[in-house]
Amino acid sequence: MEARENLPVKAADAPPPAKWRFEGTIHFVNQGAKGLIEGYVDGPDRWEQRMDFGYFGSIRTVLDGKQAWVESDIQ
Repeated sequence: MEARENLPVKAADAPPPAKWRFEGTIHFVNQGAKGLIEGYVDGPDRWEQRMDFGYFGSIRTVLDGKQAWVESDIQ
């Protein structure tokens, strides 16, 4: 799919098959940033979201059932 190909995802980094998956576009109007968003949900305490804003960087948010973290190029 077109949006998925543009996200900075390595094969070893890809999550396992999820119960629910979404993808789309995101636009922060005030900042002028547009990007792609992709998410995987495998339960109320297990999910991952990735946003890629091209030049502006990317954000990855994960909740694995025990801990949560964010990896971001955007500060």
